[in-house]
Amino acid sequence: STVGYGDVSAASNWGRAITVAAIIIGIALIPQEVSDLVELLAARSVYRTDTNKYSYTDHVLLCGDVTFARAVDFFQEFLHEDHGKSNVKVVVLAPFDPSPQFQRLLKQPFFKQMVTFLNGSSFIADDLRRARIDTTRAAFVMAPYNINDYNDEDARRADATTVLRCLALRRANPQMAIYTMLLRPRSRAHLHNARVTALNVARFRGNLLANSAVCTGFCTVLSHLTHSLNTRAAAAAGGNSGAALRPWLREYRHGFSNEIYTLRAPRSFDGLEFVTAAMVAQAHEGVVLFGAKHDCSDGVFSGVLLCPHQYTIAEGQVLFCIAQDRKTVKRVEALGDRHVQLARAHIEKVRACASAGNRGVAAASPTAKRKKAGKGGSAAATTTTTTTTTTTTT
Repeated sequence: STVGYGDVSAASNWGRAITVAAIIIGIALIPQEVSDLVELLAARSVYRTDTNKYSYTDHVLLCGDVTFARAVDFFQEFLHEDHGKSNVKVVVLAPFDPSPQFQRLLKQPFFKQMVTFLNGSSFIADDLRRARIDTTRAAFVMAPYNINDYNDEDARRADATTVLRCLALRRANPQMAIYTMLLRPRSRAHLHNARVTALNVARFRGNLLANSAVCTGFCTVLSHLTHSLNTRAAAAAGGNSGAALRPWLREYRHGFSNEIYTLRAPRSFDGLEFVTAAMVAQAHEGVVLFGAKHDCSDGVFSGVLLCPHQYTIAEGQVLFCIAQDRKTVKRVEALGDRHVQLARAHIEKVRACASAGNRGVAAASPTAKRKKAGKGGSAAATTTTTTTTTTTTT
């Protein structure tokens, strides 16, 4: 310890005594205070920082009951390479720090670039500001998953929290899309004017069971179409080379990598019937059109029409399709008039061949042969009768 270079020093004995006492007290107290300050700085979570240090403007918000398993499922689907959302980041807002397993996931290069975890609440305005709620494209609110929805009281409390969180997000950003899940059908009424897309678990489960009873394998088909799996993963799932697989298994593996997408009808589809547009998309890119979003004249959403054969498509209309990936859908959206004309000519040839084949099959069918034989037999019998009558008369 020192009091300087000596240019300023205590001149009296009392001054020297006070200086010595100050030095001793400083040696005893300063390390303890520094230690306490370091502990306070270490206790501050790194996940309670602002997002201004992250260089992105296009992102979605994931909040609610975010667990590691559910977050991984969301990341695998939303950030899948088939969807083409390479520039859309994910901001996770949860009232806790991530678990060690979650932290290891966030340190991976891909997730470190695409995912940001923030410790905060969607009910606090400052936390929503840190998550850049004003520029958020969409918000996904995860409802409590481990709640027994058969217990009406627990389900009611869980839905109340979800509804309040959705309303807080809607108040913070009136323009963004909000998606959530509700356990009770009656809770949907509280979000009637909030423009929130809510999936009811109980009703959805009942629809799945009912459709599975009518159509065997309905849940499996729906699961495959709503989960992304690329062709390489589908090939790995097969376990064998494509040539060694049975035909049905090879077809199953090929369809295993298809998902449901939406596309905007190109200008070349304007004025076409739905069945013609579906044939054009199938002929060029192997895309299956199965529905169209129908809007009323005032722009209010009316519903989705499934396979409307004679429905006339307008340019820019939202269509629903089954395709391998987003790139294939983009190619359909880029089809021009020449592609449509070529596809329509090919369709006419196929129809003509099918019609000729049907006539040939009908002519070669046993029923047609019996009818022809019956006509020949009747003619022969008539000729024989006429000859016999003439001979008798003679």
